Amino acid sequence: MGLLSSGISYLDKQKQISTADSNCCTFSVSNDSSNQYFSLPFKNIHNVLNSHGISQIGLFVPFNGTYHLVVNHGFDFETTLQSKSSESFWLGAIGEKPEENTWYQQSGSSLDSFLQLFSLKDRDSIKMLHLKFCNIGKAQNCIIIATQPNTQELVTDHILGSIDDNWQILEEAFLPTVNRFIEALSIEEMDRLIDDKDELIERCLSDDLKGNMYSINLNRFIDELIIYNTKADSFIMSLFLFAELKKALDDTSICTRLPDNSIKLIAFSHFDLNLTIFTEKIYFYLKPYFEENSLNKMQIVPSGSTNDTETLYRFISSAEN
Repeated sequence: MGLLSSGISYLDKQKQISTADSNCCTFSVSNDSSNQYFSLPFKNIHNVLNSHGISQIGLFVPFNGTYHLVVNHGFDFETTLQSKSSESFWLGAIGEKPEENTWYQQSGSSLDSFLQLFSLKDRDSIKMLHLKFCNIGKAQNCIIIATQPNTQELVTDHILGSIDDNWQILEEAFLPTVNRFIEALSIEEMDRLIDDKDELIERCLSDDLKGNMYSINLNRFIDELIIYNTKADSFIMSLFLFAELKKALDDTSICTRLPDNSIKLIAFSHFDLNLTIFTEKIYFYLKPYFEENSLNKMQIVPSGSTNDTETLYRFISSAEN
């Protein structure tokens, strides 16, 4: 049951969870038997692409008018950060009504406007860019891109032929990651729709609850992920982790992701939560998704508890605490 996805209106549903004994850590444990490590779909994608001799390929997924490079195979990590782009950019470059499953080739001067999506390192190795619009499951108008370091026609035929001939296999490999990504962004978007977090805090405190404040630093966690995964994949997986926490925490909790690779969390209760038990609950919930050696690198730091609304709001909004 997803518990942190609907804004202020969810507060009245499960206040009783936070009034339980001190072993209760305000989590809803998923019974979804289909859970698997988030790294597996990414590794499957890379294995499939490598087996067909495709060295550089990317998949852009749209969400609320913005395209995100969700699958990065063979490009620099900086390209993932730099390639966020608008729908208007692609339509302006290709045309207002691009045809589905039609390859658009860019080279020479027509390539120039696309190079801004790539890191300086990647730009040096791109002489031709191929792109087409496609659907991945329910995700409409995704964009798949492939590059080559020269303009040789035989290379073009090999790249595009490999992608088209194996499209069903590629689509099945992309699907789990695309679905997770859209779900994660949707959960984060719902949180932005909360009009006023201080009203949320005040409504919790109206039941004589106090807020237990925690900071979760993900820098070491992400560093550990990178050892076994690409940096780009690890970046996307950290978003998945945040989404899973949002789904797991009950209706009397606030969870916010900040730009410094940290998560701020307030769990409301009538008692001070035990840090050890709370940490164990977080690890228990996330174990189906991440290897234990990665989870152990998460740094969960308590910042005390209070019923002062200004203190709570300042904590949840700031990356400095």
